[in-house]
Amino acid sequence: MTGKDRQDEDHKEEDRGTLLCWLFPRLGSPKMFAFLLFTTIVIATAPGGYIGGVASTLEKRFQLKSSEIAFLNIIFDISSLATLFFVTHYGHNRHRGRVIGVVYILAGIGALCNALPHFFYGVPKALQDKRGENSTEFLCGGLECEDDNSISLRSQTVWIAIASILASFSSATLPLAMPYIDDSVGKRSTAIYAAIILCSYSIGGVLGFFLATIALTVPAYPLHVGEPGYPSGDPDDPNYLGAWWLGYLIMGFALLIVSPMFLMFPKTLRKTDGRKKEDAEAEEASDTGEEAKEEHPERKSLIEHIKYFLWTLLQSLGRILRNPTIVLLTLSGAIQFNTFAGLQLFGAKYLEVQFYLPAAFSSVLFGILLIPSGIIGNLVGGLVTKWFGHSNLKIGYIMMVFIGLAILLDPVNLFLGCDNRLVKGVNVPYTQGFEGEITLDGTCNKDCNCDVDYEPVCANYVEIYFSPCHAGCKSSFKDAENRTVFADCACIGAGNGTAVEGICPTYPCKAWLTYFLLGLVASCIYTMFAIPGFMLGLRCVDEQDRSITLGLANFCSKVLGSIPGPIIYGAFLDFPCEVHLESKCQEGTGNCLIYDNRVLRLSYNGLTFAIHFIVAALAGGAVYTIWQKQRKNDAGLTEGDPPLEMNAKEGFENKAYELKE
Repeated sequence: MTGKDRQDEDHKEEDRGTLLCWLFPRLGSPKMFAFLLFTTIVIATAPGGYIGGVASTLEKRFQLKSSEIAFLNIIFDISSLATLFFVTHYGHNRHRGRVIGVVYILAGIGALCNALPHFFYGVPKALQDKRGENSTEFLCGGLECEDDNSISLRSQTVWIAIASILASFSSATLPLAMPYIDDSVGKRSTAIYAAIILCSYSIGGVLGFFLATIALTVPAYPLHVGEPGYPSGDPDDPNYLGAWWLGYLIMGFALLIVSPMFLMFPKTLRKTDGRKKEDAEAEEASDTGEEAKEEHPERKSLIEHIKYFLWTLLQSLGRILRNPTIVLLTLSGAIQFNTFAGLQLFGAKYLEVQFYLPAAFSSVLFGILLIPSGIIGNLVGGLVTKWFGHSNLKIGYIMMVFIGLAILLDPVNLFLGCDNRLVKGVNVPYTQGFEGEITLDGTCNKDCNCDVDYEPVCANYVEIYFSPCHAGCKSSFKDAENRTVFADCACIGAGNGTAVEGICPTYPCKAWLTYFLLGLVASCIYTMFAIPGFMLGLRCVDEQDRSITLGLANFCSKVLGSIPGPIIYGAFLDFPCEVHLESKCQEGTGNCLIYDNRVLRLSYNGLTFAIHFIVAALAGGAVYTIWQKQRKNDAGLTEGDPPLEMNAKEGFENKAYELKE
């Protein structure tokens, strides 16, 4: 094909698309596509941050343990495994813009499904406010078992599972979108596009946490606050329930508005001037386009089409798996996803539990922590890679510097936290000098038949009891300040003490501020090495394997990261739990009510440090393979061989990247 023929073909490709693309040519530009993709990813990834912000609320609403919330969260990743490779490989040879539009429409429908349990089911009995009622249920001997809908709370989460399945199709977006852009822009510009688009993932998480903050300030049933049978509208009440469903409605409708715009893009984006110049310089090279056409079989039937699809997929996987650099980079990124998935889901809850912060405040704090990583971290990583990453080896060195800085900060978090609250029957005995096992059921309340339902009361301004029932209280009344006072408490004083609803006032723990400031720095560094790792993944494979390489990385990040990560972190959060929700009227346990903060701090942050150490070891191995290949190339490079530099094609079959004998 001559240069003129190639230009004519390019113009034909640029003209393809909808009527709207013909009327508005800018719609087919890489910049316009990147802008729309950025906006859509921000909205589509917001549920990932949102569920982290409302995790403790969902645990209360559906009476789930942290490990159960984690399993609910990973349904998205498990489902995406069934579609990722096929959607990626199928979409790469089809109209990628339209494929992206369709998967995001499904994600919008899924976001709306998350909110359905709120509208379909009633209020769990454990969350119904009884402070305004003339009720004796929380008093000693006042429990009466009756039928309620709490026994089926876990089954109500099936709607959240369906939502995750619908949203999982969007996991193939990045492997389709980046080659779509890379085919139309200069090779050196891809790093900036990648950095900007990767920023959208972090910004989406931030948006989700801020949206959770807003939603949690609104009562779950705003039209029924103060009515019998509904949760308390007082945020200081341990059983307060925020409007967890509100954010899902907002995100779902927003996705359904922006997603159809992808259907308007042409099959091939308009090439930039820089890309046209690169193509002109490469015209004397072998015409890979014609070769591809000749090798492409005539697929006359569906069976032949499937055979060709599977054969080319296996060929691509074979080339990738024989590339040790890509294998180590993929494993490193996948292991790193354990911390990303675990912290995104439970980071806000950790702040809430460890530092005794309100759920809404901890959500906004964790959202702020993600801002530097989403903006500063990714952009700095992209700029440093563009300025100094003139070869694969230099990109690898940049990545290792960022990883090393991240590991140095991890051990500090092991020492930042708050002391345990002393609660009678949990970590303090009911009577001084008692040397046996500390339990909620003591001699003073053994006949009270108490539910394990956290309704703390304060006695003598300093003593916290788990509930009026566990304090042995037999009556209650309202004082002059309209506070509920519990009297005739067998476990307080000489056996006839009084207690006031709520937790005793204590000196606030300020360690959260140091933890937060350190997290601002750490969050930047944690994401800076994502860009150099991403660029190595693009540059160390053949052009024809780029999409499947990114798809494989996405697949491994789910199998080795996003799926086990939340479960591992959830287990490490359940382990330090001292008291779970229990009912005398039902079997099993629910969400955690009180944690051992010291054990929680060591297990949570120690796990993060261990994962980062493994990531560093794998990434270091990948850089070593690059260094080894470059050293052998430098020693055996002969006249006429291409130099080892950052070319578009640096894969297993690239002579510049190949080991010299």
